[in-house]
Amino acid sequence: MHKLKTALFWLLLLSGVCCCAVLLVRRVAAEEADRSVGFAISYSQVQVLSASGGQSVPEWLHRLSAAGVGYLVCTDANEAEARAAAAAAGMALARSGDTARQGDAFLLPPVDEDPLERDPVLPYSRPKGDPGVPLALVENRTRTGVLMPADFSPNDWDGPMVQSIYLFPEYRQHFLTEDASKTPESILFLAVTDRDARLIVLTAMTPHRYDEGEVVDDPAAYEALLAALSERLEARGLHSGGAFSTQAAPRRSTALLAGSCLVPVALLVLFLRVVLTNGLGLSCRPSWEAALLLLGALAAFGGARFTPGLTQTLVAFGTAVLAACWGVLWLCYIARDLPTRWRRLALGPAPRFPLALLGLMVCAFGGGLCVGAILADRTYLLEFSVFTGVKLSQILPLSFSAAALYVVLYRKNPRDARQRVSPLLIAVLGVGVAGALLLVLLRSGDNNIPVSYAELQARAWLEEVLYVRPRTKEFLIAFPALAMFVVACERRVPVLALPLGVLAAVGATSVVNTFCHLFTPLLLSAARALTAMGFGLVTGYLCMGVFSALLRRQRQP
Repeated sequence: MHKLKTALFWLLLLSGVCCCAVLLVRRVAAEEADRSVGFAISYSQVQVLSASGGQSVPEWLHRLSAAGVGYLVCTDANEAEARAAAAAAGMALARSGDTARQGDAFLLPPVDEDPLERDPVLPYSRPKGDPGVPLALVENRTRTGVLMPADFSPNDWDGPMVQSIYLFPEYRQHFLTEDASKTPESILFLAVTDRDARLIVLTAMTPHRYDEGEVVDDPAAYEALLAALSERLEARGLHSGGAFSTQAAPRRSTALLAGSCLVPVALLVLFLRVVLTNGLGLSCRPSWEAALLLLGALAAFGGARFTPGLTQTLVAFGTAVLAACWGVLWLCYIARDLPTRWRRLALGPAPRFPLALLGLMVCAFGGGLCVGAILADRTYLLEFSVFTGVKLSQILPLSFSAAALYVVLYRKNPRDARQRVSPLLIAVLGVGVAGALLLVLLRSGDNNIPVSYAELQARAWLEEVLYVRPRTKEFLIAFPALAMFVVACERRVPVLALPLGVLAAVGATSVVNTFCHLFTPLLLSAARALTAMGFGLVTGYLCMGVFSALLRRQRQP
């Protein structure tokens, strides 16, 4: 590949990398300091449990307090009664209402109407009262943000904030289900580890098939839930059952945001040069490249200064697409140039696949870190905003991969297109690739596409035995496809290499998308991608062996 050998290019690229490094260090420092998880329950929920099970409110509170529930949430209507009950049980008092008062443990924002709440959770137009009281940011039911007034900006709030999860009815109704992946314990564990929640607001559990007014009213069930959850969290180095920690998520820095945008600016200009020169045979004058770099730098600084939110959104989306497209260029390089070079270096089949996977991961991993740096401020880290355009950021690179690989495999090497392959193998591979791509696109992002029971059980098992569960589309689809793509390129069978290359490009888009979940700690996203890479090596070698056996009778070029 051509290199853009200009001082301006290297100046922008290195400056951007330094700014990204600063932003990532700040983000990791804030996330690693946020290690304590607290449990809370509202006074009205305890009244519901007491009325159903026969035990008194003080008995319930003492048992819950001993199990690790340290906060009791009150409203203006029941404050006097709740305050006395909390003091007797050794619990701190929190508030759900319009105004945070001095001494409150936290201020709970409005949640959706809950049939088990005797006193309605009071809404507020904007958080008011004592700014030293932590503001609980309750994730909504669709996991697309937190429950806050539409005009509320986290940058206008000077007080502490804590990411929280409230057990909505659809969460607590799974209490008695046999599906290990849907129990409240698993839901809350993932909320803490994968979504960085540090305050859990418990509600009365209900049977899986809920009848109006029916609740799980045995205190032992709640004690067992909290004990199992605390044990899993402690194994991850998180402290639970005491005071919660608040994340000191950094505020947006205009200078660092502008600097971090220089990385995609420089790489976009280089990408255009590579595509125009190698793909279309056009020559790029250095003067035009310098002009594009300068215009991009000016746009980055102007956007960061005058429209920072829009700049973050557009540049992060563009970076996600660009990083995946760089991965596609690596696949094109494998298809066109690497087979000959591998033969010259006497590299056997075994080391070819990990080298191909490493190159793809470098493109995707680097792009993901860049996105994670550009969006590393409290607006995204605390889930006031989420990365948008997940499906489009995958469709665009996959479309580019189909076009680019077609040019490389057929137009650049027309002789290879005459290779004969079994029609049955082509048909089976085509149907499999089409189905896999459709499944990947439909299940990208938060949606209600059903997942099979077997897959849910497999996910639950992986979450139990691994530090972090790898993404299925990577280690079971994309990386095995990459292994077979390497073999197809070696055998010069473009009719098989083209669909396999498109499917391998899914790995790049998926790894980048992993880092676009800003509510997930950065180190956990990195561990997820690396774990998928390790599993992908195993599944890739297995598929490579089977695929090579199927092609054994193909005539070597």
